Amino acid sequence: MISIDITLTRSQLQSLSKRLDGLVRRTRNLGPFFDDASAYMVNVVQHRILRSKRSPSGERWPALSEATIDIKGHGTILFQTGALARSISVDATDTSGFVITADAEYAGYMQNGVSRTGGMIPGKRIPPRPFMGISDTNVKVISKMLKDYVAGRAISDPGYGEAG
Repeated sequence: MISIDITLTRSQLQSLSKRLDGLVRRTRNLGPFFDDASAYMVNVVQHRILRSKRSPSGERWPALSEATIDIKGHGTILFQTGALARSISVDATDTSGFVITADAEYAGYMQNGVSRTGGMIPGKRIPPRPFMGISDTNVKVISKMLKDYVAGRAISDPGYGEAG
């Protein structure tokens, strides 16, 4: 059997106690962490809409139909005026989590798709182009943000952490 003896000086013990107190204090108030994590996710979702054109799982969104391109005058997916990307916002944060929303009136149609439209092209199917959601990469980045917060380190700018 192996035994290990550890000896701490009074100074080391005080330092450890101070560090543990800080750790406990930060875990009791996760509000600042959730503020940063929600801002990160708003940036990620806007990046998906404006740049990567991919779902949270990394799948490329279906291309626009020729009829839609003719109506819009261009082939950029999920973009006409920028209103959808601008509508992504933090709806709520508290000490237990956060909620982000897309409040453009057509956001749900774009996220979930539509089986048959009644608008300019009656009966047209709009495929889902999911932009809201948390990817595996986002989970890793947010986990690192939490680790940094609890450890008392400044949360570094995590960037997007993914292509979209």
